[in-house]
Amino acid sequence: MAYGFLDILATQSVQAAQEKAGSRAMYARADVDRDFNRFTAREAEFIAARDSFYMASVSENGWPYMQHRGGPAGFLKMLDETTLAFADFRGNRQYVSVGNASADGRVCLFLMDYPNQRRLKILAHASLHDWTDDPVLTTRLLELGYKARPERVWVLRLAAFDWNCPQHITPRFTAAEWGAAVGKDPAWPTVRSAVVVCDGGALNARMAARELGVVPASTADWRRLFGGRFIAAAAVSWPEGVGEAVRHRWRDRRCGGVGHEQHPAQAVRCAGGA
Repeated sequence: MAYGFLDILATQSVQAAQEKAGSRAMYARADVDRDFNRFTAREAEFIAARDSFYMASVSENGWPYMQHRGGPAGFLKMLDETTLAFADFRGNRQYVSVGNASADGRVCLFLMDYPNQRRLKILAHASLHDWTDDPVLTTRLLELGYKARPERVWVLRLAAFDWNCPQHITPRFTAAEWGAAVGKDPAWPTVRSAVVVCDGGALNARMAARELGVVPASTADWRRLFGGRFIAAAAVSWPEGVGEAVRHRWRDRRCGGVGHEQHPAQAVRCAGGA
């Protein structure tokens, strides 16, 4: 049986590391069938929901390079079961990925779903095309209303993909995801900035809610929405009745050892901070 992703990446050195760690036999099992050289409906749905991904390329001097790519949700298009494409929007104009792919088209993509702790890894061969080469394709890739200038088209031919387990993927939520989770209750602060996740649990969630003058429906609802974690959001506007003393305590809290009071413009707070 095949394990496409590891068949490509499991060099002799990788196999030696697996042997030393005792995992080689697990991945070399004859009954493992993870060819994963064709996208299915599952991957299509996942890819269409992403608004960013990370892409690694290899330079001519052997150094790897990782770049973040972002755009509207679905800007990475699945053209068919083995082909992806996306519009390359103008950025800082260093063109490191462009240069690397021009010399060696091998790339690796990581697509992250932080709220659900999912990760899709893709190995592909990239080719670069001028934006005007294929009007039909560029029309399909053009994101109307997105204020960015497309410079070229990346076409990615699938070599293999694999799904990762959710271990060590910290859930993170965008402002839109936060808003969808808590609804538009006017008692909540308006969210206009970053959202962070802390392992404060239901107790700290209730404490923070009490400070904000909000009563969650139930602990079960907190756990259902946020997996037992409390999400603290940027408090740009506060609900009526919340005094300056509460705001000051909220501003002075720390999360993960970082003093957010040093950045009042962001006002990102964590109820579970030390």
